[in-house]
Amino acid sequence: MYNNLANPITLSYINQNIKTDYTLTDTSIPITYDGSLLKRCNIDLNSINCNISFDIYITNYLDEEFKTTVFVDIPLIDGEKSIYDGNLKVTNNSNFVFYRYK
Repeated sequence: MYNNLANPITLSYINQNIKTDYTLTDTSIPITYDGSLLKRCNIDLNSINCNISFDIYITNYLDEEFKTTVFVDIPLIDGEKSIYDGNLKVTNNSNFVFYRYK
């Protein structure tokens, strides 16, 4: 842990069972399990739009305990690119306030 709490946090998540019993008729394009498969299966991005939240707990060298709750909207579209392009990377540099709770 950096002394200024500037550690990057990397999150990954998996959507499951978005569409079942679907047959891809165009077999000339290989199946890639990324956002491009969503487009090929006619999945509307609004139907899978989501957000997550989680708590971060930190204990310093003085055994003081701090906490903050982080809320993240999962981006599926960023300007001209979308998850339909195969993937989407967004960096969020946010300043969260940590509160001492113990």
